[in-house]
Amino acid sequence: MIHNLGRRLAGIGLIQRKPLILTRCARSVYLRWEKPSGNFVKLNYDGAVKDNPAKAGIGGIIRDHEGKVLLCFAEPIPFTTSIMAEMLAAKRGVGLACENDLSQLWIEGDAKTIVDIITGKGTRNLQLEKHVIDMKCQFALLESCKCTHIYREGNRIADKLAKMGLRMKTGQVWHGNPPSQIHKLLQEEAAGVIFKRRAK
Repeated sequence: MIHNLGRRLAGIGLIQRKPLILTRCARSVYLRWEKPSGNFVKLNYDGAVKDNPAKAGIGGIIRDHEGKVLLCFAEPIPFTTSIMAEMLAAKRGVGLACENDLSQLWIEGDAKTIVDIITGKGTRNLQLEKHVIDMKCQFALLESCKCTHIYREGNRIADKLAKMGLRMKTGQVWHGNPPSQIHKLLQEEAAGVIFKRRAK
């Protein structure tokens, strides 16, 4: 079983690439959310943590090559670190993709540390180890998978859903009928609206 899993993971082609940047000037970077191509669907995920009062939430959204929402989720989680919240959001999103037979998956988040850990390029984190192993088992159920980092300006909907989860008592998954709180953001991203980020 372990050898079969290793071969399956080797064939997935989990890759990482730099965020899509349309143009750059001395003080700003301009970018937009990028639609997946072909049969791929795209998961954007995020975690949110608030210290006072102590709350945490996760959220994510899966869209197809036309920007159509296949599903999205927002859930509260026990108070934790921001890095753990990001990992749990990614894991939940991949799990929902597997449950709904979405086998060609592009995973994208704004925490580069998590992207590096998922793609095997980051420093080993014992706190996250169990969840990394769980995600690798999920990846074995997929036909194709890639994982990329995006700046937070290109991850606004996932951020909004995570903050919604922060305030909820129980989690919710929407199938094809997203909550009204993200309708405007969906329209902007589907239209290819460009966002501005101050360059560092």
